[in-house]
Amino acid sequence: MANYNNSQIVDILITFGECGKNAAETARVLNERYPDRHRHSARSILRIISRARQFGTLQVRKNRQRSHYERGNETNVVAVLTAVNLDPHISIRRISEQTQLPFSLIQRILKHRRYHAYHVNLNQELHGTDFQNRTNFCVWAWHMVEQNLQFFHTVCFSDEATFKSNGCVNRHNMHYWSRENPHWRQIDNQRVWSINVWCGILNGHIIGPHFFDGTLNGATYYNFLENHLSLLIEDVDLHTRGQMWFQQDGAPAHSIRALQILLNQKYPHRWIGRKGSVAWPPRSPDLTLLDYFLWGYVKSIVYSEPPTTRDNMIVRITEALENISSEVLRRVDHLTHRIHLCRRVQGQNFEHLL
Repeated sequence: MANYNNSQIVDILITFGECGKNAAETARVLNERYPDRHRHSARSILRIISRARQFGTLQVRKNRQRSHYERGNETNVVAVLTAVNLDPHISIRRISEQTQLPFSLIQRILKHRRYHAYHVNLNQELHGTDFQNRTNFCVWAWHMVEQNLQFFHTVCFSDEATFKSNGCVNRHNMHYWSRENPHWRQIDNQRVWSINVWCGILNGHIIGPHFFDGTLNGATYYNFLENHLSLLIEDVDLHTRGQMWFQQDGAPAHSIRALQILLNQKYPHRWIGRKGSVAWPPRSPDLTLLDYFLWGYVKSIVYSEPPTTRDNMIVRITEALENISSEVLRRVDHLTHRIHLCRRVQGQNFEHLL
């Protein structure tokens, strides 16, 4: 095997991971990327990988100029990078067990080498005509933006969410240190109750909330649109209300015929939804700010402590929404970019590209 220095071996290990552990592809990429170095072959790559798996076998020279975490033994760097490239899902704790290196040392090595622990995104499963429907909507939306860069400032995006008394937040990093079990957040699931709430976002401002009494169905939703929505948008300036579009998804409560007639009267040729002026693509929470940001953010606040009563939860939801500023909404509103990505991937899931 050629006499590679440790820096070159690290480059080989990183490239090996990038190429899906394909030795031949790794050799090709390295030869193109570093034409002045030794020529690589699949066999030489496999020898290096085999050698790197045996932690501590590389000859390392001490260098006082190295960063503090590499000083004295650069084999540590090779050992850590070997572990993450052979198994990208490995945890730092597992690396520590394998290499006998301190947890903090492994963190510094990966940070210095610009490794980041990306988390999995959960997306709606798309099938059938979903891809074409999403593409059609995004093509239309992009056309509207080309005609008017401020178009989406006139669209009231809306959605409903259900808050349950047994709701919980992600407890992956939450602990309760105690000598006795405090039975933290113990819920009696036999007496679960829930609240249905509507909310809208228009030009960086939250519209609502509106809380439904009882089950959300076509009749209660129709009553809301006919008698309550106009009151919620009273503070919106007349010019915006005059050209406002209304968006809703394809939930069953939105699909009754009477509701479509009502929307055609209130927003002629200016509503987005099932059988609307523009069809909203099913299974597309990645295209509305309420789904990909607002509800998750509000629930993380509301569920931070166990709710006591229905009224208590209503107060929490209302306060959480009131405390979200227009600046925050505009900072997380990347709809135009999302539409561009959705077009680029022809309607497929794209959040991994953000």
